[in-house]
Amino acid sequence: MSPISPLCHSCIATCCGDIDPTGTTFDDETIRDAIDIYLNDPASNEHGPINCWDTSQVTNMSNLFAFAVSFDEPLGCWDTSNVTTMEGMFQGPRLNATSDTRSYFNQDISSWDVSQVTDMSYMFKDSYFNHSIDVWDVSSVRSMKEMFARSNPFSHSLSSWDVSAVTDMNGIFVQAMYDGDISTWDVSNVVDMENAFSDTDFFNQDISSWNVSNAQTSGRCFPIHHVLM
Repeated sequence: MSPISPLCHSCIATCCGDIDPTGTTFDDETIRDAIDIYLNDPASNEHGPINCWDTSQVTNMSNLFAFAVSFDEPLGCWDTSNVTTMEGMFQGPRLNATSDTRSYFNQDISSWDVSQVTDMSYMFKDSYFNHSIDVWDVSSVRSMKEMFARSNPFSHSLSSWDVSAVTDMNGIFVQAMYDGDISTWDVSNVVDMENAFSDTDFFNQDISSWNVSNAQTSGRCFPIHHVLM
C-alpha cells in the first residue's frame, strides 16, 4: 500500500487510486454511505483523503453535500465522467429571510468531466462557490433550474457554455449578484424561464439577441431594465 501523498490533493500524483485503504470503487449507494461517515467524522479517514476517492462508477451525485454548510474540501481529482445528475450537490440550507446560512464549499472543480450530466438544478443554490467553471462541457444539461440562485458572490464567466439543450432555466440567477456576459447563449430550447433573473439588481448585460420564442413561462424573467422584444 502506497503511503498517502500530499500531492494527491493537487492531482499532480497518480497515486490516488492506490491509497484508499479499502480499495473501494464507489457506486451510487456506497458513495453516500462514505460521505455520511466522512461528514460526521472527517478524522476517521476510513477511505483516505476524500479528494482521492474512486468515483468513476458513480452516476448520481444529487444532494451529496447538500446542507453540509461547513464542508470545503478539495474534490478536483474526482472522476465524474459517468455522472448524469448533480442536482442540489452543493446547495446550502437557507430557509428564510432571517437565516443566511449557506454552503461554504469553494474549491476548484474546473477539471470535472460533466459531459454526461443532464441535471444541474439547484447545484450551487445558496452557496458561496466562486470558482471558474467556464470550461465545463454542459452540452447535455437539460435543467439549470435555480442553479445559481442566491449563489453569491459567484462572478466568473459562463460565456463559453453550450446551453442549447437546456429546457429549464427557472430561477437560474434569482436573487444572485451575477453580471457576466451570457449574450451568446443559445436559449432557443428553453421552455421555462420563470424568475430567471428575478430580484436581482446586478445583472446588466445585453441579451437582446436571445431567441426566447419557445419559452412558455417567463414571468419575472428579466430585470426591469431588460425587455426583450
